[in-house]
Amino acid sequence: MVPRVVPEYKEQATKKILEAARSVFAEKGYHDARMEDIAELVGVSKRTLYLYFTNKEELFAAICAEAPRTMQVVMDSTLGKPQDIQDFPSMMEGLFDKLLENQFAGSGPGSINEIRLNYEMILAASRNPSLKKIIRESSEKEMEILTAFIQNLRERGLLRSSLKPSVLARAIFAIYPGLIGDIIVGVDKSEVRKTWVDTIRTLVGEPPIKK
Repeated sequence: MVPRVVPEYKEQATKKILEAARSVFAEKGYHDARMEDIAELVGVSKRTLYLYFTNKEELFAAICAEAPRTMQVVMDSTLGKPQDIQDFPSMMEGLFDKLLENQFAGSGPGSINEIRLNYEMILAASRNPSLKKIIRESSEKEMEILTAFIQNLRERGLLRSSLKPSVLARAIFAIYPGLIGDIIVGVDKSEVRKTWVDTIRTLVGEPPIKK
């Protein structure tokens, strides 16, 4: 007998499965997570789950593939379009504040579960060459999105011409997780926010003088 399909459109069912996988990976880690755990959280049989994803690695890859799209949505909704930006440091302050709002939400960019998931995925990738390739490709796509955004601002004269967009983008990606880690272990949010603001302004420097 062919197992029943989740009684929803495929896209909706896939989204529901990925949300469950994110929660299980964040809670148990990639290594200890089981397909049974994910199926149980979704509310379907394991056989049904296998109609969508045949193993944990496929789920891992799908979650990573979502990351660049999610990043683009967050940037568009929080920052607006590059042509609307007038001050890069202030823009980054707004983004940080938005992510902090999600800190203790159950899910979503900036949430504790999301940060825990990121750490778990990096840890899993460090032990598995196949997972390492998947997460590296996803990270590079995110880098490309932020780099292009910064490049646009530089071309508009909002950032100094000597600034390298790819270097700034990589620095931002490196700094943010560490600061959020500080919050998780108890450092005051206002102190972390100030560090973020000061760091961004130090990296960017003074804005070009408009002639």
